Parts: sequence; C-alpha cells; structure tokens
Amino acid sequence: MKNKSLQNWKGFLNELAMKAELPEEWFIIVTEDSDNFDNTFQILLAKREPRGAKNAIKLPEGNFKKIPGKDSTSSQVVITKYIDDPECENMFILAQASAPRGFGPLLYDIALELAGNAGIIPDRIYVSKDAYKVWEHYLDRREDVETKQLKPEECPPADFYTDDDFDSSAWYNSPLSKVYYKKDKNTIKRLTDSGKLLYRTGDLL
Repeated sequence: MKNKSLQNWKGFLNELAMKAELPEEWFIIVTEDSDNFDNTFQILLAKREPRGAKNAIKLPEGNFKKIPGKDSTSSQVVITKYIDDPECENMFILAQASAPRGFGPLLYDIALELAGNAGIIPDRIYVSKDAYKVWEHYLDRREDVETKQLKPEECPPADFYTDDDFDSSAWYNSPLSKVYYKKDKNTIKRLTDSGKLLYRTGDLL
C-alpha cells in the first residue's frame, strides 16, 4: 500500500456520543479527489470567514478556515481506496482522523456513508491504542454499523505475524480484521438539506 498518515484518534474516545448539530458558522466540506491510483475523500470541518480574511479557503459558497483538531492543524477524516491494490478489494482505508471534542464521530459517520458498499478497514500498520478502542466501539456498540470478517489473505494483516507465524485467534477476535459499513446516508442527507455540508471535487484542501 501507499504511505498512510498516522491515525490521530486522541480525543475521540470519551466523546463517542456524537454532537449532531454544528455551530452556526461551522460547515463540513467533503472533497473527492480521484486519479488512476486511488480515490480519496476528505471530510473537513471548517468555519465561514468574512470576505478578505487572511489564509482563508475560497470556495463559491464563501471563504472558510480550517478548524484545528485535537493534535492537528485541521479537523478532518481522510479515507482512501487504493484502486491498484487487488489484495484489499478496493475497500477504503482510514488514513487520518482528528477533530474537536464531540465532533469526531460525526465526521467518521460521514466517512462511513461516503464509503458505502466498499466499506472502511482500519489502518492496521499505524493503528494506535486509542484507535483500537474506537474500532471496538463501532464493532460492539453501533447497531447501525455493519461489519464483515476479513480472511487473512484478503488484505495482508502484517501486525498479526510473529516470527512468520500467523496468530489466527488474534486476527479473528480483533476489531481490526473487519470491514465496516454504514448503508444509510442519513447524516449526509441531514447536513446537506440544512446547507451544512458542501461537496466538491478536486485537490484536497
């Protein structure tokens, strides 16, 4: 696989009860960036700024600035589908995540809805302890999120090999060995209908 950013999950854990409503000047900007090698969605949390504001992102809908995440300069979730990687069957992988307290699950749910039938798999190479707990939450406590168990050969489980021996028990019991799906698009529809979600194509912001 290509290089993947370290998942930045700190701050997601004690706020998994999603804040569904955005403050008045906050918006979510979804950018789809596709080429011959991958397909990427960036779900970015941004604040509307007055015209002429410095370092603002200029879009047809107005000027925006990125909202800082817990440990990042921006609040966003990024998922990537590696089109040229047949071993992972064109599933999306979660490449980056950071958000202010209470808004991480909202961005994550949007990512799951954008992934649709392709689903999302965890980044097992760079997964942190906090990220592991988040995947456990989606596996065990979210009835609206479906999962599929991966076979080891479907997407190489590098972290489950020890001295070339495969730990099958750890693999099948781990939340990292699943594909996650959210079939409805209720969150996207609600935010789009309220004018809070802006969709664009092109380079990531």
